[in-house]
Amino acid sequence: MGIPALVLAALVGLSTPAAAEPDNPGGTARMAAEGYVRTPGSPTDRRLVGLTRGAAGWNGDPIWKLLIYCSVMHTARRNLLQASGSPDQLVAEQDRLVAHYSDLGTARFTADRRVTDEAATGAIAAETAYWTFFFAGRSFSYATESRTCREAEARDRRGR
Repeated sequence: MGIPALVLAALVGLSTPAAAEPDNPGGTARMAAEGYVRTPGSPTDRRLVGLTRGAAGWNGDPIWKLLIYCSVMHTARRNLLQASGSPDQLVAEQDRLVAHYSDLGTARFTADRRVTDEAATGAIAAETAYWTFFFAGRSFSYATESRTCREAEARDRRGR
């Protein structure tokens, strides 16, 4: 599965990313007013538990949500690298990670909800749009965020 066209379209134009705050305190009302609302979880969604350090704010959230967040975070990183004139191989690595986390998030969503990829498109598009708006014009620690993403991926593989 490649990078979904909808994900790419939603992420074009990002130039500066953000710090991870799953509930986005202080900005949620503004984001909702702009029409960016996160996709609700479902009782069938596998949840994150026992995350450590900077990732602890994600505890209790569906795994697929963090995986989609990771896809958007890597897009923001990719755009920053490209804008700064970084070597093509660094930009290409971020493209690979965008597709990887998008695929993982979609697979987790479809497994948790027992739906097709096509049926998942709307929910994942809404979550992607939310995080795209969230990242716009913000900075973040790539090392911290990528560590969080690797931890989420490991939890997804282990089934918790």
